Amino acid sequence: MWLPWGNNRRINTGAGGAHLSRRLSATSFKDLGSLLPPAPLSASADPNPTTTSHPESPVIHRTFSLRSSSRDSFDISHFDADQSLPKQVIVYSTSFRAVRKTFDDCSTVLTILRGLRIFFDERDVSMDSRYLAELKMLVGKNKVSLPQVFVDGRRIGGAEEVRKLHESGDLKRILEGAPMAGGGTCRACGGVRFVVCGTCEGSHRLYSEKMGKFRTCAMCNENGLVRCGLCIKTV
Repeated sequence: MWLPWGNNRRINTGAGGAHLSRRLSATSFKDLGSLLPPAPLSASADPNPTTTSHPESPVIHRTFSLRSSSRDSFDISHFDADQSLPKQVIVYSTSFRAVRKTFDDCSTVLTILRGLRIFFDERDVSMDSRYLAELKMLVGKNKVSLPQVFVDGRRIGGAEEVRKLHESGDLKRILEGAPMAGGGTCRACGGVRFVVCGTCEGSHRLYSEKMGKFRTCAMCNENGLVRCGLCIKTV
């Protein structure tokens, strides 16, 4: 809560000091306009305006708008530009449950997108650390939050933004033109999108007879896994 002005400043005005202190403590933000000098009129301004405009303060009235977002400003009409090519939807998420809120946010976004029955490329940073490095490069920050949704290379946002877009109906419009998801679960990976590397058999190490020692397998990630070629397709 804001502290009363009368408790923050001491004004010595003699006999009228107490009266002035009570007036200052009762002053509100609405009365500040009367205490400030009038702004000078520009040459093009109308000296006798018939109506007065009062723009809303973005600090007091913070509303989410896809068309005028302060963090990622873009127009929703950009997604309607070319319907001849299928849209590519990429979701950076995590299946690691150490941070419950992050895991719940990722689950919420994935549930919303699956409910729309569109194909999207889920990139689990807990399964492959290269996805996290890729996400940091895309957003230009070393510290990123999950999940993050991209459509045709344009960042939509995280769980809160996706939830609001879904409630307003704008998310469905943004995703128009995305390929439809296939039914059922992948028989090769069981839906986890990764399989064990066939080159090193999941050890992420290969023995080199020429060098006489083990070397890192270049075919898989640090967990000895590779992307499933059946359920992950390029669009």
